[in-house]
Amino acid sequence: MPRQTRVHGALAGWLFADLALMLSFVFIDSSTPGRDGGSVSSTTVVTASTSTTLDTNSAGVRAVPIKVGMGFTLKADGDTAIANLERAIDKSSSRDKDSPKFLVVIINGGAKGFGRQDKRGTELAESFRDILIKQWNRVDGIETYFVVGNDNGINYGNIRLQLFPVKSIS
Repeated sequence: MPRQTRVHGALAGWLFADLALMLSFVFIDSSTPGRDGGSVSSTTVVTASTSTTLDTNSAGVRAVPIKVGMGFTLKADGDTAIANLERAIDKSSSRDKDSPKFLVVIINGGAKGFGRQDKRGTELAESFRDILIKQWNRVDGIETYFVVGNDNGINYGNIRLQLFPVKSIS
């Protein structure tokens, strides 16, 4: 007799495990998004159209930067670098190229083809940033936020800039 009790006890454990697995599958199936548990129903979906408009009369930074690329080396003098930047901005198709100030400037120095690419590209970007802060009247060393880095897709001796103009109330 004691042997039969053990068999029933072992079967009870397996029955509990099977029941627990079955309930977990039912729970997972019923909580899966987009599933309705296999029932067929018809649903009417109503969509509302919304649009976002920008207030063109408010001040701030435009979300679309002016993107320019130009040659620059560590030996370049500041006046030449600024003149090259102004020419590159004038050639751009941006409607904001005449903006008097830029609030955010992202500079990536090229380092492709150079041994220590990341270090040399960042050095180019930092050097150009310093020239902008000291000599360019369209940025402010206190208010303008600069991001410098490197881009392994740009040849050494070149930089790529993204300039975010400040839009002022007219």
